[in-house]
This record gives sequence, C-alpha cells and structure tokens, in this order.
Amino acid sequence: MVSRFLPLAIALVAVACTSLPSASVPVSPTSSADRATGSPSAGVFSTPVPPALETPSATAGPTPAASPAPVEWSEPDAYTFTLESTCGERALIGTFNVEVQHGETVGVEAISGYFVSHPAALPTSAVPTLDDLLAEASDARSRDADEVSVVLDPIDGHPVWVSIDWKTNTIDDEACYEITNYSPRPLGSA
Repeated sequence: MVSRFLPLAIALVAVACTSLPSASVPVSPTSSADRATGSPSAGVFSTPVPPALETPSATAGPTPAASPAPVEWSEPDAYTFTLESTCGERALIGTFNVEVQHGETVGVEAISGYFVSHPAALPTSAVPTLDDLLAEASDARSRDADEVSVVLDPIDGHPVWVSIDWKTNTIDDEACYEITNYSPRPLGSA
C-alpha cells in the first residue's frame, strides 16, 4: 500500500519544491582552484531543491549531524521513470517516459520536446538509465566539473535530480535531469 503512493509522494515533494523560492545549496569547493586552496568561491548551486535532500558531492565537506545518512540505492532488474532533461545544448532535451530492464533502456516515449514529433530519431540507447545518470555525475566529479549535484530520494535512495555544470563561466555546457514517477517493477510487466 505504501509503495503504491510513493511516486505520488515524490511528485508532491517535487511540486512543493518548485513552488518554493530557490534554495542556495553550497557545493564546495566548486572549481579546480578552489579544490587546490580548499576555499570555495562562487560555489552556489541555486535550485528549488530542499537542502535536506542534497547529497554531499565528492568534494563537499562533512554532512551536518542533523542530516540523515543517505539510503544506498541499488538498480532493480526492472523499473520505469519519467526523465525531464533540460539545460545546455544537447540532443536529449525534453521529457520522456522510460522503461529499464537488466540495466538497459528498453522503452522510451517522448512526452515533450523535439522527439514527440520525431520518435524514430530517438534511439532507446540514447536515453540514460538511473545508474547511467549516477555514473555521469561520478565521471563529472572525477574530471573536475565545476558543479555536480545529485539529490537522492530520502526513502529508497534513487536519484531524483542530477545536474552537472562543467564550467560555471561557460554557457550551455550544463546537463540537468529531474527524475519523477520512479517505479520498480517485476520483470516482464509493463
């Protein structure tokens, strides 16, 4: 019964967050120079995501004692989710219903953006799984992206927001992903 309402609860949190004034969540240090000196400069990631849901980046300081420990998420064999891909100049911009089985995207339905009218132009392999998004964030951290933010669901730990800004002073190099309607499924169900 609780799992049936979990996607709704997550969606309500997302809606509530978008109606809040932007929260300034420090992501420090944010640049290569900051990492070298250990002092953050303009490292603020403004987003309507509550700071309590923010997970520490690889370079962030210790988590405050009041914050609960992040839940470890493990990709299930099959699941569905809605991906809203925004920010930057990239091919994958829009909102998509995604189906994943055995770690591979097996179904995609574009519900906004270019691919609604051009569905044949979107190979399923071009749409990331949740593990792919986490790997993209991890890769960006290891390659010294200026800002990387990953927000995890406080109940089961799946990602609900991933954003990467390779260079804060460069336009259109960002990638932002909002994940909603996440639902683990038994294999073979639609």
